[in-house]
Amino acid sequence: MVRRVLIIHNPTAGRRRRRFFLNVLAALEHLYCVVTLQATSRRSSAEAFMHDMDANDSDIVVATGGDSTVGEAVNGLLRRDDTIGMLPLGLIPLGTANVLALELGLPMRPKSLA
Repeated sequence: MVRRVLIIHNPTAGRRRRRFFLNVLAALEHLYCVVTLQATSRRSSAEAFMHDMDANDSDIVVATGGDSTVGEAVNGLLRRDDTIGMLPLGLIPLGTANVLALELGLPMRPKSLA
């Protein structure tokens, strides 16, 4: 089954982890996911994008970056009054500390994470 994956990507996060990010993208595509990247451009742009996105364009939303990017994505979803808030929210941890990813026990191997 093809899944439409929208990735909200903070291009300033995880510069040292670029290869990891590219490997996760490759693993998603190997799993028949159609990936759309949406880069953030400033503080709170992930929140604004999540709030304004079309609910019918994706099956899952993935926040990519650090804890702040994830927080913005969640806040944007929570501000909506439609069913998009029910979409699964994934996480590709690329930040410095990745506290949330550690607390959730997310795998740190690209294929496992995908």
